[in-house]
Amino acid sequence: MDLLDSAPKNQKSATAFAATRNWALLALNRADEAGGDAENALKTQRVPELVLQRGIAKFLKKDFVGARTDAQEILRTNAADSEALSLAIQACLADKQNALALQILKECWDRAPARRL
Repeated sequence: MDLLDSAPKNQKSATAFAATRNWALLALNRADEAGGDAENALKTQRVPELVLQRGIAKFLKKDFVGARTDAQEILRTNAADSEALSLAIQACLADKQNALALQILKECWDRAPARRL
């Protein structure tokens, strides 16, 4: 984190920097900070990776509905996003919404036929 925090100011404003820093924060189990940073970065640019990170942070804080909502936002535009699908399913199962997990899986399967082998 020290290396990232010591980056020049002009680099810190880049979306890629915010995403990299958020992955590090999530790896350190600093969900509050990662979620807040993702939220701030999303105010300037709507990037699926940042939405995913915010969703993961919500999941780690046991906000399963919020995590699922973020995952589904990504899945609406890219049903083949395996990370978003995994987050959505995990959030449903953690919230004891098994039927919803199956529904999301089926909807993504139907909308992303290229994933079929």
